[in-house]
Amino acid sequence: MARIHRCANGHEWESPTDAAPGGRDTFTCPVCGAAEPGTTTYVENPGLPAVAGYELLGEVGRGGMGVVYKARHLESGRTVALKIIRKDRLTHPESVLRFRRESQAASRLSHANIVLVYESDRAGDLHYLAMEFVEGVTLQRLVELYGPLPVAQACEWIRQAALGLQHAQEQMLVHRDIKPSNLMLALPRSAAPAEKSRSPASLAAWQDAVVKILDMGVARLYQAGGSLEESLTTLTQDGAVVGTPDYIAPEQLEDAHQADIRADLYSLGCTFFYLLTSRVPFPGGTLVQKMDKQRWETPLSVDEIRRDVPTSVASVVRKLMAKRPADRFQTPAEVTAALENLSRAGHYAAPPRPVPRREFARFSGHEDGVWSVAFAPDGKTLLSGGKDRTLRLWDVATGQLERTVAVTPHEARCVAFSSDGRLGLAATGIGVRVFDLAGGREAARYAGHTNTVKTLAVSPNGRRVLSAGDDRAICLWDLHDGREHRRLIGHKGDVNAVGFLPDSGHALSGSRDRSIRLWDLDEGREVPRFAPQKGMVLSLAVAPDGRFALSGSFDTTLRLWDVATGRELRRFQGHKQMVAAVAFTPDGRRVLSGSHDQTVRLWDVESGHELCCFAGHAAAVTSIAVSPDGKLAVSTSLDRTLRSWELPE
Repeated sequence: MARIHRCANGHEWESPTDAAPGGRDTFTCPVCGAAEPGTTTYVENPGLPAVAGYELLGEVGRGGMGVVYKARHLESGRTVALKIIRKDRLTHPESVLRFRRESQAASRLSHANIVLVYESDRAGDLHYLAMEFVEGVTLQRLVELYGPLPVAQACEWIRQAALGLQHAQEQMLVHRDIKPSNLMLALPRSAAPAEKSRSPASLAAWQDAVVKILDMGVARLYQAGGSLEESLTTLTQDGAVVGTPDYIAPEQLEDAHQADIRADLYSLGCTFFYLLTSRVPFPGGTLVQKMDKQRWETPLSVDEIRRDVPTSVASVVRKLMAKRPADRFQTPAEVTAALENLSRAGHYAAPPRPVPRREFARFSGHEDGVWSVAFAPDGKTLLSGGKDRTLRLWDVATGQLERTVAVTPHEARCVAFSSDGRLGLAATGIGVRVFDLAGGREAARYAGHTNTVKTLAVSPNGRRVLSAGDDRAICLWDLHDGREHRRLIGHKGDVNAVGFLPDSGHALSGSRDRSIRLWDLDEGREVPRFAPQKGMVLSLAVAPDGRFALSGSFDTTLRLWDVATGRELRRFQGHKQMVAAVAFTPDGRRVLSGSHDQTVRLWDVESGHELCCFAGHAAAVTSIAVSPDGKLAVSTSLDRTLRSWELPE
């Protein structure tokens, strides 16, 4: 008696049983991992097919393309994996011709990381491939047994798969169905037979295993330059796109004719994601929903799911899974080089644990929550504004309050110094007020907004001011005469943050409408560049050189952006609540963030690692400023205090 299983995705395999015929089972498919009910048919031993020149020794597995048998080649005595193609896959002369050409192309491959194809032929109405027989386990099965793989091990096996794909590319072949179940682990020949069991006793037993890519026989020939040969352009079989929805590249769904080796790299990225997290990038949903997500959505970064994954490794996964082929690695060799560089640099190690630090000094005096703080250009004085409707001037060295300026009847939501340090600016009510700090007198007032102004910024050259808030408009002012030069319209929600780029001719803004926008201030227009965000943008900072921007979001994340392209470069994850404040250090190498979780955190820009966590505030952190020499950071909070923190070198 034999038991033939068929999962919801159509994969079939056989297992022996002594149970009575009939019924249904719940099982895990060894091909795609589907853990859902599927049909099970009990049949008498169907026997093994006859293939001239081979002795079939038993069935190894079944998949969408056919059945694989362990067999012995009678003439050479060599043990092979004989894959007999399902008859319904070769119903037309065209498909038979395609199979022959593809299998002949696959037989040209000779690489340690690819299962060799010895020959393809037919026996009566059966078409088959004779391939290298590998005693081992697929990466799919290994993760099912042991969960997420160690970072270094996952990187090494992805590197080996990339080596195999590079060889295939050099032979003008594309796989089109890279996934964990098509990557087999084979132990070295020196390993004992017991160690080569298909049910490994431990994950450690496989650490020296070699990755071998399966199913190169269903690859598609392509010519140099990426165009497919005319007779091999069809990427569908019986109307279904070749590939697996959890791992398929967007362009295979959009225009399969143009997909090239970079489609395999996308699938390799999805596989990398699975090895590190034991979950597919887009779990759940229907087939159509999965395909839509592959086209349009960005999955969580692997270092958000798993804290011990270094940001440098997560960046490789993200680049492999870029939606546009042009944004990915362009060849498998580039992936290999990137992973080898990380290995040499020791970046496979888990990120260091953040060190909790206490405050360096505390500034007390506000009678209600403090909204904002700014350092004077010389770094000796602080200006703060709060809910108590006052501006306060502080001596940084002593912590003493030097002056209090009333801004009644409105709260001071955001403050800034002029470039010479003589003037203090405050976003208050529906306008911006400018104060002569030496005398504590109001020197100017900018009026034009129709709702609360929440944010402002002074240009690096000290000549212009940006202001924005709940009326969704961004106003550009002349600092000295108070004239409104421009009004920038485009946001659909409250504008929470603005910042000048160093050239002062461009600016960035962030809004509750989940957008970051780049503006040409001289022409008064938006420069479309940034894609919509997933969370409301609450804070924004521009790097000193203007190349990068940092945003803090309602979804608890910080994101680093390339200003020139609008691409997200890195994501910083660690806060437990919304990120209300962000800032760069003067050298641009580190960033700070403040959150409603009452902490301030310091991050390394290049690696994405959290360097330390400053704890002490008793309520939400609302703003952060960094001293010009980069030695101190000052944060404000709704706990009515300003606190300074000594930054580690």
